[in-house]
Amino acid sequence: MTDSPQPNPSHPSTTTRSAVDAALPDITDMSAASDPFLAAWKRGVILADPYLFARSPTDARPPTGQDLRPNVPLIHQAIGPKSPAERFFLAALVSCYDAEEGGLLLKRSGFHGFADFGRLDLARRTVLAALVLHMKGACDFRIPDPLPTLDSFSDAISDRSPWDAIAREERHSAVAPEVFLTVWKRGVALAGLHLFGESPHADLELSTTKWDLCPKVGLISRALRSLAPLEQLFISGLVSFYNAEDGGRLLRRAGFRGLIDFAPLDVSHRAVIAGLLLNYTGW
Repeated sequence: MTDSPQPNPSHPSTTTRSAVDAALPDITDMSAASDPFLAAWKRGVILADPYLFARSPTDARPPTGQDLRPNVPLIHQAIGPKSPAERFFLAALVSCYDAEEGGLLLKRSGFHGFADFGRLDLARRTVLAALVLHMKGACDFRIPDPLPTLDSFSDAISDRSPWDAIAREERHSAVAPEVFLTVWKRGVALAGLHLFGESPHADLELSTTKWDLCPKVGLISRALRSLAPLEQLFISGLVSFYNAEDGGRLLRRAGFRGLIDFAPLDVSHRAVIAGLLLNYTGW
């Protein structure tokens, strides 16, 4: 990616981070926790189904201990009757814990590429975006004492009225396309200007819509094998927002199994994926 700027992983782009932060309704709450990834994970557990985490198949009680790892065998049994969106969200959560098992569940849920995340509501996309943004190479799913209890997250979510959720969705929908374009431009710069747009090199300043910066799928497909593994993963993820089918094929070629595969990326690249995931409104 000779055309892309070389970001310092410890100093993410101010433009990217400010755009992402402005568009993540609940990320501020979760980022303020001592472990932002675990705070987002706890919210995801509540939204998915607490009974499917850290308990035995014969235990009828919700999880009350300090371990919130997904009960993968139970999830495989329980995922069938759930709605398509519920299956998809639960599979995505598991893929933040175990790439292999999460990948199998994502396949069962009909996942092709990141455009599929558009089927989820704002609350669930916020959780997944926060998990991608804050994930580390090795995540600890044991809950430290300083974090709020699982019950406090459950109460906070249940106290929100449906009208609040609708209002939040409407406010977010009003700004999402503009934020998506801002974050997409940063992704294009990181991936390589020559791989996007109709001209030999994309012009970010003159591009006013995402249509000006469509990925050159054929060129990317041919160039993929010459890229480093993490570059392959990142650019395939970008393409999968543009076209789930083509992007999904590239993701599989890049070795993608689940969201945890993005953990080795630096925060600048993960911030792009998180911002696009949350603000995607279709292509």
